[in-house]
Amino acid sequence: MYIPRKIEDGVLKALKNNPVVALIGPRQCGKSTLAKQILSRNAHSICLDMERPSDVQKLEDAEWFL
Repeated sequence: MYIPRKIEDGVLKALKNNPVVALIGPRQCGKSTLAKQILSRNAHSICLDMERPSDVQKLEDAEWFL
């Protein structure tokens, strides 16, 4: 069950005005859950986890996303 976050509207608004939005915070505060919820409603969004080497590698060749 998804619990709506107060910050969700702010993140959606930021995504309309910026090509990149970073979610930062302490471990297990709901960042990934929020990102997955936003992804489920925005087909043009992607989520990268900077703790995953494969996602960091994707940023080294940013043209991959074009």
